[in-house]
Amino acid sequence: MRKKLFLSTLIISLITLTFSMLAVNFVFHRQFSDYLTKTNETSLEQLPTRLSALYQSKGTWDPTSLDEISHTLPVGTVVTLTDPNGQLIATLNNAMENMMHGQGSMGMGMGRSSSSITNWKTKTITVTGPHGKIATALVRYPATAQILNPQDVLFQSSVFRSLLFAGGLALLFGIILSYFTSRRLVAPLKRLTQAANRIGQGHLDEHVALQSKDEVGQLAIAFNAMVDNLNRQETLRKQFTADIGIPLD
Repeated sequence: MRKKLFLSTLIISLITLTFSMLAVNFVFHRQFSDYLTKTNETSLEQLPTRLSALYQSKGTWDPTSLDEISHTLPVGTVVTLTDPNGQLIATLNNAMENMMHGQGSMGMGMGRSSSSITNWKTKTITVTGPHGKIATALVRYPATAQILNPQDVLFQSSVFRSLLFAGGLALLFGIILSYFTSRRLVAPLKRLTQAANRIGQGHLDEHVALQSKDEVGQLAIAFNAMVDNLNRQETLRKQFTADIGIPLD
């Protein structure tokens, strides 16, 4: 019984721990992705100001400066920049997207490229200067941010490793607790079994000392009451046989 109780408690702890870790990992992944999405939205809101400042500082659309802005765009974002006449100035996109494209999984949330994105958002941004409109930017970006940035992946991986470490410690404590709990629960039953065996051998003075008020304690009280009743019955039997002169066994 002790082995069954230990294994059942251990299995329940393992299942509970596994589902808890999966739930925490899912919630963290979702919350972290939402955080990155909001960060990307904030970054894109600042894009008109940055483009306007670039144009005013250079007096033209400097390719090197535009390339620097490309590197700071959210992963998967493509910006098509045109002048007021509709002529293409430049197409900006994060070079990291090309670097990540086609790579296998490198961590939680990695390994996805723009081809795996199903939901996109688009917005049209007007870039203005001191004399009015200087350009139009058509922005296409993922509706949900991908966790592809190496620093983001490293952070998420470290959280997952910490979660595994904490889960391992919890499982270890669960094993230890299950062992001692099963031992403590089974020990009173073993004493009851030993006492019952001694009574079967004729030791009617056997009692079990259990002070607990749970079901096992109630069983011990009933057991001791049974022993007292057997003692009374045995005493009456001896008195009866003595009165009628029947030799005792």
